[in-house]
Amino acid sequence: MSDKSKSVDERVPHIAAQLVERDICLLYHQLANARPFLGAPAAYSDCKESLAEAIVLARKTGLDEKVRELETKLAHYKTVYRSQFSS
Repeated sequence: MSDKSKSVDERVPHIAAQLVERDICLLYHQLANARPFLGAPAAYSDCKESLAEAIVLARKTGLDEKVRELETKLAHYKTVYRSQFSS
């Protein structure tokens, strides 16, 4: 079934997940370009919070593949942050 043939109620979780994921990409970009001890901690926190919200949304709407994808991203972002910004 194509997205166009789905009802609005069926598409809402997917659209919401796409919007949250777009925001996460922007936050990750901010994190990658942040300076240690200035913007990095806030960018990291925002990124983690957005990913956590996206995971909850995906889980509630039964998007199991998206949950796994987002959990993998969260683990990657944590690894990157810790390797670049931890003392």
